[in-house]
Amino acid sequence: MLSDIDLWRYNYGAMTANSAYRNPAHNAAINGTHNSRHMHGDAIDVANPTRNQTGRAALIAALPGGSSYPDYIEPTQLACGLACVHADWRNHSQTYAHTYIAQLNVRKQRQASVAQVSRARNDTNVFVAQVHSK
Repeated sequence: MLSDIDLWRYNYGAMTANSAYRNPAHNAAINGTHNSRHMHGDAIDVANPTRNQTGRAALIAALPGGSSYPDYIEPTQLACGLACVHADWRNHSQTYAHTYIAQLNVRKQRQASVAQVSRARNDTNVFVAQVHSK
């Protein structure tokens, strides 16, 4: 889904995300719907800088096509109105929350590996220092 959003940004130009992933507490605090797609990590609200129908149409026209096209675009009668475009990829298997969590896990694994190598180097240096001091 991140690649879908990147394509959208590439097609449209600079955009501002008003809202993306929300944890349940934050969603409740801002009076989000109880089943908000934002809590699933597959929705984004992109600001409509013109706040009019022409600007909204331009944002929607810039959405990527094919399998990258979102599964749902919120109508103007709902929360965003003309202030933003809410799009979600609810039927896609990979969400940006899953991607982000996977990236965090990879980063943690790398950090753990670096820490292990660093400890091994320190142990080796201590061992070499002990051997040379005898």
